[in-house]
Amino acid sequence: MPSPSEASAGLIMARDAQKRGRRATGRAALRASLVLWGLDWMIGYPLVHVWPTWPAMALWALASLAIYALPRLRVDEAALLVTGWETSFRRAWWVVLAGSIACVVIAGPLTIDQLLLLVGALWGVAYALYGVVVRDRPIVALGGAIIVLAVVQRLVAPATTPFFGVAAGGCTALLGLVQRWREA
Repeated sequence: MPSPSEASAGLIMARDAQKRGRRATGRAALRASLVLWGLDWMIGYPLVHVWPTWPAMALWALASLAIYALPRLRVDEAALLVTGWETSFRRAWWVVLAGSIACVVIAGPLTIDQLLLLVGALWGVAYALYGVVVRDRPIVALGGAIIVLAVVQRLVAPATTPFFGVAAGGCTALLGLVQRWREA
């Protein structure tokens, strides 16, 4: 039978292993999503700027939902270390998506460019909060950069959201690719 100090040390090691497992699972699930979300922004923001209509917004929203669901369909969860919190994690991203839509409705009437910057900044906040929770500094930095980019874009050139989409989306996709490369 282990002594109290050995049992305590064993519990600490088990908690550390659980934390590492959660981080590894979250990063594995997020890598592909970052690349896809980045590409989504790089295409969607310019699309809506060139074709600024609600049908274009609806088309982009449907494409975004498909892109959000695609990694879920392609990832073999049996290959991931599933610790039980992943379902809550996925539901939290759906809450962010629904909250973004709600903020767009509440904040109106705004121009489409202003709405897109608002949604981009909200997702920047979500990335940063996620990064804080899982202690992923690059994701925190990405979220902060997206927020700053949205604010600067709004103050300097609010009618050029394609730049924001390409820059923020490019950084997002690049981070996903770098993380995939590092862990490969």
